[in-house]
Amino acid sequence: MRITGEAIAEDRCHDRGFALLSVLFVLGFVALLISQVTANGRMETHIAEAALLRARIESAADSGVQLALFHLAASGEKRWTPDGIVRKLTDENGIEIKLRIVADDGKINPSNAAHPLLSAMLTECGASESSAAKIADEIVDWRQQDQKGEVLARYRQGNHDFGPSEHAFYSIADFRLVLGMTPSLIECLEPHLSFTQSTQPDYGSHDVFVRTAVKMSLNGALEEQFAALGRKQSYRTEDTQEVIVDSIASFGKGELHRRVFLTLSPQTSARPFEIKREISVPLSD
Repeated sequence: MRITGEAIAEDRCHDRGFALLSVLFVLGFVALLISQVTANGRMETHIAEAALLRARIESAADSGVQLALFHLAASGEKRWTPDGIVRKLTDENGIEIKLRIVADDGKINPSNAAHPLLSAMLTECGASESSAAKIADEIVDWRQQDQKGEVLARYRQGNHDFGPSEHAFYSIADFRLVLGMTPSLIECLEPHLSFTQSTQPDYGSHDVFVRTAVKMSLNGALEEQFAALGRKQSYRTEDTQEVIVDSIASFGKGELHRRVFLTLSPQTSARPFEIKREISVPLSD
């Protein structure tokens, strides 16, 4: 068989075409790898930047709390009071910080409130007298020792996988678990509750709801007695005061809320304040 020049030329052309396709395939594969590496690099950079921003927002919120504590412990013009004023500032990273200090006294602490006051506040929120009395019983039972297991049995009969904690309420999340409690009652009660206040509220409270509940719980006591209670409350707050510090740091859509509950001592005290509890609202994106 004789191989002609045309056949040889045709084979060479075919080889060159195959080689070209191979090169193009390799180049395309390399380009794909490069694009994937670049995309992964950008994603990692984005994740790192987001993590850095979160850390800065958290740090800013903590710095706001520390600044508020510094001014609460200061004297003279530098001293801040629980006046509810929102103070705004911006840190070196452009993160906005909102600070607010409010008094947490004059409210009702369900961990130490007496049954008549608990019943009165529930009635004021729309519960019937019989229902209010029953829920007040459950509140008292929640925070007491259940030696016979009777309280826990009631929760089990209601198909609840939880039961009374047998200690003080730590937050509204605990309080809403009490048998008979409804979302509408929680919505009504929450602004008037304190879970750190050690003193009993009285007619000197700045909260109209609390004053009304106190009056109802005293069952027709004289106005003079209410006035005396108010003077007594004012005297107590000169000694110590329950205070809430809110520090909200935000940048763009990211926001973090730190809340600190503390007892503020008089300026003559060597220990200006005592932090009782801290909570943090998760960072929103």
